[in-house]
Amino acid sequence: KAISENEDCDEKSISDLCMLTKGKGVTKKERTGGDYPYFASNGQSNNTFMNEVYKPYEDFILYAEDGTIGAIHHIRENDKIWVGDHVHVINSRDIPNEYIYNLLKMFDIKNFITGSVIDKLNNTNLKKIKLKIPKNKQLIKDMEPQFQELEQLYVDVKNADKKYKDL
Repeated sequence: KAISENEDCDEKSISDLCMLTKGKGVTKKERTGGDYPYFASNGQSNNTFMNEVYKPYEDFILYAEDGTIGAIHHIRENDKIWVGDHVHVINSRDIPNEYIYNLLKMFDIKNFITGSVIDKLNNTNLKKIKLKIPKNKQLIKDMEPQFQELEQLYVDVKNADKKYKDL
């Protein structure tokens, strides 16, 4: 946020910055257990697991379409998961996903939500979201050490959580 307040930025739509896809839905009956968490709009869905991995990219962002609209998760290279169909899958073309992820975490999406009965962030409105990207891309590159530190903290928390559950 400080970059966009202090630097010259371009406003770019999500569709200009990223490739957008959807996960692959499966029925509850098909969620048969296994080692790979099933991610729906609220993140990992009620301790539901799959026997297979469905990852459209190695590193990407999940953005809830309905349910917990705006819930966001950064799925990293080593994460093995199944992505359900109630989330948008976002993969940046040129900007690090970590940067896009942090911008979206701060973004207020209430003006992009539609639906008369069930609220939804549809694909058309997702594509309209504009993010401020500094014209000087070196600023984003300079943030790489912080991104790597955040990545390591993420791994540390994940490992500590697993150890806690094992104990």
